[in-house]
Amino acid sequence: MQNLLGTDRVRIKLLVVLVALLTVVVACADSSGETPEPTATTVATSSPEPVSSPTPQPPTSTPTPLPPPTSTPTPEPTPIFEPAAVILPTAIVPLGTPTPMAGDPRDRELDAVELRVNVIRELSSKGPVDREFIDRDELGDLLLELFEEDREEILEDQKLYSTIGILPKETDLFDLLLGLYGEGVLGLYLAEEEKFYIVQEGEDLDAEQQRTYVHEFVHALQQQHFDFQTAFDAVEDNSDASTAISALVEGDARLTETVYIFEHMTEAERQVSQGTASQELINAFQSAPTVIQRRFLFPYVEGVQFTLSLYQALGFSALDDAFANLPVSTEQILHPEKYVTPDLPVSVEMPDLAAALGDGWSLVRKDTFGEFMLQAYLSAIVPPITAQDAAAGWGGDSISLLEGPDGETAVVFAIVWDTLPDSEEFYNTFLSFTNARTGVEWVEDSPSEAAHRMALDGQVVFITGAGTFTLIVFAPDDADVENVRAALAAG
Repeated sequence: MQNLLGTDRVRIKLLVVLVALLTVVVACADSSGETPEPTATTVATSSPEPVSSPTPQPPTSTPTPLPPPTSTPTPEPTPIFEPAAVILPTAIVPLGTPTPMAGDPRDRELDAVELRVNVIRELSSKGPVDREFIDRDELGDLLLELFEEDREEILEDQKLYSTIGILPKETDLFDLLLGLYGEGVLGLYLAEEEKFYIVQEGEDLDAEQQRTYVHEFVHALQQQHFDFQTAFDAVEDNSDASTAISALVEGDARLTETVYIFEHMTEAERQVSQGTASQELINAFQSAPTVIQRRFLFPYVEGVQFTLSLYQALGFSALDDAFANLPVSTEQILHPEKYVTPDLPVSVEMPDLAAALGDGWSLVRKDTFGEFMLQAYLSAIVPPITAQDAAAGWGGDSISLLEGPDGETAVVFAIVWDTLPDSEEFYNTFLSFTNARTGVEWVEDSPSEAAHRMALDGQVVFITGAGTFTLIVFAPDDADVENVRAALAAG
């Protein structure tokens, strides 16, 4: 089985540096006249139809370390975790620009960039890295080829998203993701080929392309030293764990590239390296539902905060250790103290739900949603801090997408919480969230237990809670809900 929750399978193939995409958040904030909140949760600019809701903005920049001996900024604090002041990496040996006597001038320049990155990241190249410069049309062709390989999985993701209200049913997720990546990608690394591509318009390597090159070269070093491709393959059935690894991989590359630009670029070059968001990119980003926006940015926002929190203790060796002892959930990324003192997810087992639903039903995907996706899902409607608090205390989950004989879909979502108050807080927030999303009132099933259901056009939404366990069912009718409940009760 492949990942259920979005673009992780594609992200495994191409690890992208989104300098232009991260710049789009500034343009979005400028166009709205609003100032985004300085937390990792306020990274969205739109809400799913049909409900109009406040539009939290993405952060305007990633953490930007200053070169020694100047003092360095601390990453923006969040209500969840407040790291101490960050001591940023310093090259152990002052390094100038090597100037070989022969060879193509651009190759000499790129070799010098790679050597600087070796020193900053404290990892030596184990061999040459294949690289190619392409124009945006060639990038578009390459992305289309990669996405076509995953068309079936993306369609299944679309069914999940539309069933639980993330995506309007008429939205084509394939076109949405292709447009977003096509406009936002400046470079990509293909781990299976051990090769990376950089978008270049013109002959000269400008500051933006050099920064992109640094980022992608870090990915090559990561693959050579830590083989992250194998790490992704090992968790292909767990999107939450895959997203956590992406946060480490991308956070490491973002940290290294940021140190690079402060050590080896002028102020003017650093400004150019940030890139400028095109109107096409702004439109593509703003047209995406909140959850997809946030999932798209998570490795580059929360991932940076996570890697900074590790670096402040032991420098880059702490990141090397993290590749040897990978984060296993987005909970550990959002709460780095739960990575340092491991808080491991609970395994949630589910019965044969397809058999419970009857003839013609089949299991399409089974996956783990995770704390981050819960938070992103809720934050499309409720205030970000409310979503953050409601998702905190996540202990583990299992989510199943099923399809019926006539193409109808059902989603069964079981969550285990750390404590009873955590369970109750999520339950109440989900009631408010779904009421605001649909405009329909809940009906209490029984005054003697926590259970509510809501009748929509062609769908019933049901939620019940018992102790630290929460069950949510999205199904075509009440009979399907009861069949699921009976199967769970029978164990």
